[in-house]
Amino acid sequence: MVGTLTSDGKMTKVDLFPMFKKGVSRQYPESEGWKVYNRFNWVSYLHDFVLQREHQGSTERVVVEIVTDKRIREEHVIQLRDIAGRLEHDGTRVSKKILVVADGADVSGIPTDIDVFFLADFLKNGLATQVAAARKDKQGQGKMVA
Repeated sequence: MVGTLTSDGKMTKVDLFPMFKKGVSRQYPESEGWKVYNRFNWVSYLHDFVLQREHQGSTERVVVEIVTDKRIREEHVIQLRDIAGRLEHDGTRVSKKILVVADGADVSGIPTDIDVFFLADFLKNGLATQVAAARKDKQGQGKMVA
């Protein structure tokens, strides 16, 4: 089933929500106040998922985008950063930006302020298996498609 979730388009992002929620529950448990929100608005771009909790008098958010295409484009990064910026305001901060990408995607051009996870690993291990090694091995060898 995981193989159908990479880049062949057999499942939509809506189909991923239950699996996503399960995948993040270990690192962002409800018992610590974390809630998972999914929003879709294809007219004006909105985020895929936001994890949020009220903590020490402020709101903490983690913004997550899922890219099922193996070609990571600069627009994916721009959109993620833009949404993170719009979600930060008085008393609210975005503590992480996460990009979940298709298996086999070249992640070398993704900036280091964005955490990256391969989709199959994410669905299997949640947020435990970041692809920092893939970035390090390919440092400077790839570019995002504009």
